[in-house]
Amino acid sequence: MFETISTSRPNKVLVIAAHPDDLEYCVAGTISKWALEGTESYFLICTSGEAGSHNKNIQPEQLASIRQDEQRKAGNILGVKEIKFLNYPDGTMQPSLELRRELTGMIRHYQPTAIMTWDPTQIIFNDSGLNHPDHLAVGNAALSAIMPSCDSPFIFPELLAEGLEPFKVHEIYLFGSEENNIWIDIGQTIELKIAALKCHNSQYENWEDLSEDIRESARNQGSNQNLPFAEAFRYLNIK
Repeated sequence: MFETISTSRPNKVLVIAAHPDDLEYCVAGTISKWALEGTESYFLICTSGEAGSHNKNIQPEQLASIRQDEQRKAGNILGVKEIKFLNYPDGTMQPSLELRRELTGMIRHYQPTAIMTWDPTQIIFNDSGLNHPDHLAVGNAALSAIMPSCDSPFIFPELLAEGLEPFKVHEIYLFGSEENNIWIDIGQTIELKIAALKCHNSQYENWEDLSEDIRESARNQGSNQNLPFAEAFRYLNIK
């Protein structure tokens, strides 16, 4: 297996996730590191997180507005150039043809050097946790958009009429995976990652414990690579 500490970076990256705060957990250290080095980063979030609470006294549309605002504040900390919400229903996403078409159009629009998204093969974590079905749906649809839809003029030909020409993506970074083969040193940006996560006030209460959990997770990611803090990905370079 290809295993390395990555020192390279894409010129432009599109990150496709399911919910607000997915990205702060999984890629924020890398995104902020790359942003400081000159990478243009764009976040595409498929839901607004309106089901992300057990509080029956809050209305879903109110929570959606709160979480979108939290995500924008987090993105500002990380140096993200643009955040777009697709407003699919939180908690019941499917890797539908509609979603694949929309992601295909967005990829053609942004024309990223690389795409980061959920690993749709990671259903169970360490025999002790289940992945969210929205994560799996988004990762599945994103990979289907990358291949074969993005660079085919004959799949979703209506996109051509909108001026969205075929575009080929070669680099993919999958997060939320147990098949990691590349590690990014985030020692310089671990505190930015934590600061961005703290923007999601609707989701967490004990910030001291959460901050230490994030540091401990990043330590564990980097331990086998002799890095103080790292984020790990399953990296694909497709023809």
